Amino acid sequence: MKFLSENESIQNNISIYGEWLDSRNMAENTKRVYLSRIKQFLLFLEYANVGDQRIDESMRSYLDFLKQSRKEARSINAYINAFKNFSQFLELPSFNFKRERCYQKTSGALSGEEQQRYLKAAEQQKWSRDKAIAVGLLYTGLRISEFAKLNVQNISAGFSFIETSNGARIQLNQITRNVFREWFEERNGMANFTETEALWLTKEGERLSGAGLTFIAKRVGWKAGLLVSPELLRRTFLASTVDRLDAKELASIFGGYVSAPTIARFSFSIPRVSHKA
Repeated sequence: MKFLSENESIQNNISIYGEWLDSRNMAENTKRVYLSRIKQFLLFLEYANVGDQRIDESMRSYLDFLKQSRKEARSINAYINAFKNFSQFLELPSFNFKRERCYQKTSGALSGEEQQRYLKAAEQQKWSRDKAIAVGLLYTGLRISEFAKLNVQNISAGFSFIETSNGARIQLNQITRNVFREWFEERNGMANFTETEALWLTKEGERLSGAGLTFIAKRVGWKAGLLVSPELLRRTFLASTVDRLDAKELASIFGGYVSAPTIARFSFSIPRVSHKA
């Protein structure tokens, strides 16, 4: 029976699986989908603390996680297909995963309880950068492309607001101010921080990509037992903000930053967490 080496990086293990897929007679798109889903599965195992499990138990844990996170049934079934293929690669018998309909409808935003879990997981991050990214994505409503383009100069001296490239100002609540301040202090101590004006840096002092930011949000979500994306965090911010402010206040916050149709689309109430402005 074939096993992936625990001493190899996830990328190297995925490369081994990818080489095996290339030897199979299947459509290129199917290969890409399988490779992507198995990579997500292996990353989940690394960061979600599922414990010492057999491979089939780990697969079931991930499928349960997807269901609890209200992932659509067709997406869960697609993972089952990928797991069956991955089992062939491992030279294991095909596991009997039941295809079930998800009974919970996918939500457009995190509930108040889910936001609390996400924030708790963010607080547990060892690096202040990751903590600031996780909280910032939840409480600014910026698209991931906009968030990745932020420079140090976009943050006000007192950490009270972000000024975007189009001149709009996004007020920061106290939680976000605190984690941004913590990251600025650590960033200023990095050896390579003067090489770029980018706000979010890699350990090498380079601008962190949108993909890197997305992975951090996902990793924090995994720790909280949630399936999180930057877009979900943006929808959560918009929904909770539209729910608690009147039209005038919304105009002052979203002017030139979020369109009126977008505001209207998120005019529904969700349970939310309390936070200081």
